[in-house]
Amino acid sequence: MTFTIDTGTADRPISFGFGNSALLDGAIDALPENATQAQIDSKVVEMIMGDLRKPKTLKTVRQRLLVHWHLIAPLAEREPDQFDAILLEYLDRQQTLAE
Repeated sequence: MTFTIDTGTADRPISFGFGNSALLDGAIDALPENATQAQIDSKVVEMIMGDLRKPKTLKTVRQRLLVHWHLIAPLAEREPDQFDAILLEYLDRQQTLAE
């Protein structure tokens, strides 16, 4: 299932949902076969934060955050510190790119 949000910022809306699993697949592939959920979460967070650091515009950082939201939201309960780390990374990018 994929959800689409029309942000009004582009011709193509930002899509996010369970169909967007390339990052999760990459994280799982990078770990041992018997990785724990905590190890998977840690790798996913590392990859999301790396993805938030790449864009040169705040608009793109926002889009990347939304694209990965289906992976970020469950961390609020499972790994709240890592959830917060992603939001702090977004805030840092927002402050850096807004200058």
